[in-house]
Amino acid sequence: MALEGCLVRVPGRAKGIFQSRGPRSERRFAMKMRDLIRETGVPKQTIHHYLRTGLLPKPKKLGRNVAEYDHRHVERIRLVKELQENFFLPLSVIKKILRKYRNKPGDQALLRIRGEYFRPLDRLLAGQIRGEAAFLKVTALRPERLAQYEAWGIITPQTVEGEKVYSYDDQVLGKIIAQWREIGLTAEKGFEPYVLKETLDAFREIVERGQRHFLETAARSMSTREAWEVGRVALEVTALYYYHLYLKLARERFEQHFQGDPSISQDGRL
Repeated sequence: MALEGCLVRVPGRAKGIFQSRGPRSERRFAMKMRDLIRETGVPKQTIHHYLRTGLLPKPKKLGRNVAEYDHRHVERIRLVKELQENFFLPLSVIKKILRKYRNKPGDQALLRIRGEYFRPLDRLLAGQIRGEAAFLKVTALRPERLAQYEAWGIITPQTVEGEKVYSYDDQVLGKIIAQWREIGLTAEKGFEPYVLKETLDAFREIVERGQRHFLETAARSMSTREAWEVGRVALEVTALYYYHLYLKLARERFEQHFQGDPSISQDGRL
């Protein structure tokens, strides 16, 4: 008896949600509207609005008033919510963004990562975290790794009244390091944490060289007050420059390495 395409109940999942037994690339979770609402926390009226405006792919119709949804709808709704909450974008702009990344699942994953670590409101309302236990909970780092990163000077808490206090930047760095493990960059696969120490040393040299140039130049041409005001803005602008320069050079090098490989499709581009 052919099982391909049959639906079977998945243990531990919400009642009514099934998984296809088709080929791996086509496996999906089938769910009704009530399941989609439960998975995403978005009300029925909002989901229907997303469908009408083209923010969501059309579901599979099983009857006049019955439709079947899958993981694509869950992921798309979550992405729409993240773009709304993190960047305060109207749905018309979100629709244009989704259209651009529609056929590039790899780029959609990058979009989610950027949304996670570049939230304007989080930076504006950035607060400190007191205590190592609270920091570990927020970042999902392992205690032994945190101790190592603190020893290397990657994460540098201040001690206030005998308790460690972690800055917003430390929180973001901790989350990013934990994210590397989540996407598969683990020591078991040869990605040793020590490379982070080497990166820190290289960046410290770049920063010290840039700071020295700025301070020496400012001392000859600016008042102390002006150097302070200009320097504060320059720090943020320079950080953006470093980010985009690294991404540009790394993307070029990465794509150059895999160029012409028949196993890599255009959808998998960085």
